[in-house]
Amino acid sequence: MAKEDENLALAYEFFKEIYEECNVSNFQNKSMPKNMGEISVLGALDAKGSCTSGELSTTLNIKTARMAAILKALEEKGHIIRKHPKDDKRVTEVSLTEAGKKICQDSIRCIILRIARAYEVIGKDEMNQFKTTLLKLCKLAQKGETSCLN
Repeated sequence: MAKEDENLALAYEFFKEIYEECNVSNFQNKSMPKNMGEISVLGALDAKGSCTSGELSTTLNIKTARMAAILKALEEKGHIIRKHPKDDKRVTEVSLTEAGKKICQDSIRCIILRIARAYEVIGKDEMNQFKTTLLKLCKLAQKGETSCLN
């Protein structure tokens, strides 16, 4: 196996294990997003405000047909609003509803509580080392080393 393929396999397993282990179990109800596509779209809209479905597809590297399905599911749950500008009905503007904004806020609060618990269980030194490593990974991403995410 080539080194790049091995690294991709390791990265996939790392992500899968972290995602499954860190599942937000206290939000298990019908209105909460249960897949990475929905979570990614909510996060992108929380960061950007509103944008078009095409911009979301490009930003998140999600095919337009899959994006349409994700947006439909989020709209049915009341997390987003889709509008068509009067000047171009082909474009779909997407924005968060108050319920969608609340989910983003609740998710951030949950993450902060889990990090606080990690400091309690793992300890300050190990958590600070983890933070240092994570920041190095973020810098790699900022240098364009993960161009497939652009």
